Amino acid sequence: MSDIYFTNTLSKKKELFKPTKEGQVGIYSCGPTVYWDQHIGHMYAYVQWDTLVRFLRLMNYKVTWVMNITDVGHMTSDEDTGEDKMEKGAKREGISVWDLADKYIEQFEDSMKLLNITTPDKLPRVTENIDDQIELIKIIKENGFTYQTNMGVVYDTSKFPDYAKFANLNLEKQQQIKKKDSRKGNGFSSNR
Repeated sequence: MSDIYFTNTLSKKKELFKPTKEGQVGIYSCGPTVYWDQHIGHMYAYVQWDTLVRFLRLMNYKVTWVMNITDVGHMTSDEDTGEDKMEKGAKREGISVWDLADKYIEQFEDSMKLLNITTPDKLPRVTENIDDQIELIKIIKENGFTYQTNMGVVYDTSKFPDYAKFANLNLEKQQQIKKKDSRKGNGFSSNR
């Protein structure tokens, strides 16, 4: 296999790609939230993932591509508040949440075919994996990496010292914005 270099977003440098298992690559990518029509802005992300998968396969890697389908639990606000988008969509269309999910999964798969996007090896629905998610959250909580809010259990990023670097965040600037917003009384808290 030829050497492949990718830009590491943490180091901001080109680095030699070394899979954890020789000749094998596992890719997990977020998939659609199936409550409404997909559009080219959504599909663009899947074209990018497909390009990477095809390239790695061309380079003779055995690639397993997993893409989730969010069919529950995506709230209407970025603060994870409000109504579940699936429930809102079901009300809008006068059908069950399950029928809504099936409808938009079919539309998503049709869109992938039209764009010639390779079908991921696995397309698990969130609702099919809730027990596994709960078990993982329990483990994370038992290891002290969470805190409780009135919304639920939250991953405590302060326990991950390089989180800001890893996520390309300026925490000082975010704290300034939070403090400014909390003084305006918009509901944001400056506690965490």
